[in-house]
Amino acid sequence: MKEYLHQVIDIQSGRIRYDFAERLDRSKLNFRLEMIQRIEATIEGIETAIKKGMAERQKGEEEVENRKAILMEMADKIKDLEGRLEVIKKEVLS
Repeated sequence: MKEYLHQVIDIQSGRIRYDFAERLDRSKLNFRLEMIQRIEATIEGIETAIKKGMAERQKGEEEVENRKAILMEMADKIKDLEGRLEVIKKEVLS
């Protein structure tokens, strides 16, 4: 009976070890897959943020260039008006 109990305990211990090892392997695989998914999602989020930032920067630069062109046009018109006012002033004073 004592020998039989040792055999049953050994068999059950082996089953428990095997089950534990299987669960650990599955847990490692699941953890690894989850971490890879999270890393990929993070990388994707960073890439999206960078692309959005670059697009915003490009848009901002284009707006600055457009505004600069408008201001240069206005500055030219002001210089032209200043020149005309100077001519009128000279005519009035003469």
